[in-house]
Amino acid sequence: MQKGTCPKCGKKDVRVSRPGRNGGQGALVASAFSWARPLTYVCVACGYVEQWVNDRRFLDKLAEKWDRVR
Repeated sequence: MQKGTCPKCGKKDVRVSRPGRNGGQGALVASAFSWARPLTYVCVACGYVEQWVNDRRFLDKLAEKWDRVR
C-alpha cells in the first residue's frame, strides 16, 4: 500500500492519512511517555486498510513492551 497499490484488489487508488490530519488514527503506546502515531492507508476502491509505523525508535520500543504473537 505504501507504493500506491492495494494488495487486496490491485487498484492504484490508495490514500494516506497522516497523524493530526484528515482524521488519522490514534497512537500506539510504547510506554508512559512514548507513543507512535501510525500512518493509515486506505484503498478507496475496495476499503482495505493498513497502518504503518515508520519510525525505528518507536518500533524498537514497541518490540520491548508489547507481547510477541505466538
